[in-house]
Amino acid sequence: MSKYGRKLSSLFEENLGGYSKSFYEIPKHLEQVLENANFGKIHIQKISQESPGHYDIDIGSMRHAMNLCLQGYHLNEDTNELTKDSKYSKSVNWFPTDSREHYENNMQDSDMKSLMHKLGWVNNDGTPAELTYNLNKHGFRSVEFEKEGRPGILTLGCSFAFGVGLKNNQTFAQKVANHFELENYNLGMPGRGLDLTALYLSLFIEKELDPSLIKAVVVYTPPPGRETMFNYHSGHLRMTDLHNDIMAESNFYTDNHLRELESYDSTVAEAFKLYETDDKDVIQNKLDSGLQGYVDNYRSKLYEHNMQTQENNFKRDILATNTIKLFCLEHNIPLVIKQSTARIATAIDFARDMMHFGPKTHSNIAKDIIAALNIYLT
Repeated sequence: MSKYGRKLSSLFEENLGGYSKSFYEIPKHLEQVLENANFGKIHIQKISQESPGHYDIDIGSMRHAMNLCLQGYHLNEDTNELTKDSKYSKSVNWFPTDSREHYENNMQDSDMKSLMHKLGWVNNDGTPAELTYNLNKHGFRSVEFEKEGRPGILTLGCSFAFGVGLKNNQTFAQKVANHFELENYNLGMPGRGLDLTALYLSLFIEKELDPSLIKAVVVYTPPPGRETMFNYHSGHLRMTDLHNDIMAESNFYTDNHLRELESYDSTVAEAFKLYETDDKDVIQNKLDSGLQGYVDNYRSKLYEHNMQTQENNFKRDILATNTIKLFCLEHNIPLVIKQSTARIATAIDFARDMMHFGPKTHSNIAKDIIAALNIYLT
């Protein structure tokens, strides 16, 4: 499981913040997608299982699944008490990979402990430096989204944009917002790619945050190869990170070439012919007779090529980036895209988890972004 992964639990349902499914409908600018493709109707009820061959899309279920996905990091964490007038819904002291367990493991190593003291992440008494993550009801490290909120800058990216292991005022997102005296709408999604961000901008953001409040969009690109998909779990729509495949996190693909993708050979086609008229029972009999192994092997190769080849990663990043650009063009919002290359101010600069960029690096990133935004916001 990924360092950001967490199994689903009943706490999801208890803690899920957000709107009812009836709040969601297809955005106007996507209606042409429905008109020119056979996606079935968009509705707000449970996905229909009554009419074979007809698949309805439930936008509310998609948003619900995204909420569960984004809130999974902190549902089991101890919370800090918030004031009644707080602009946030939840406050926690730890956030993977900046977990208490990871901190204590680092403290067992004398060299790491010394370095953490030097960087200011350990108090003199050995306790961790104070660090809180204030989150809105959707799981973002941002104030609650309000239609009458303050004008702000929308920041997109992964854990670097989120600021894992850093105090909020140390993150480049907050530094940039402070410089222009704007609100910090931080939509960093730790452990995920631009595909999920692009989906959020396409379907949901206009229901939750007035685009007129967004004075600029900043993208700090995640590492390539990340993809999140929808899937069913216990009869409900959920989301799964494909890049968390256990094989992808090993040296298996670095030590071996991808298996070539071959179509079913003539022997398989002759032995297990599939016809459009085959019903469920006929197909199941063929699978039980040996076709299942061929199908599984072929699908495994498809998955490997989809997830591991640079060309497919490049394709996904192009589509996601262009989706974000389209959102900005539609609303006449300035867009700045920065590559996630290290701009470390010193040889040693780490966040509290000792895995992410530290405050000096974030300051340098902020300077780059401020320089790019000056032409639009001053």
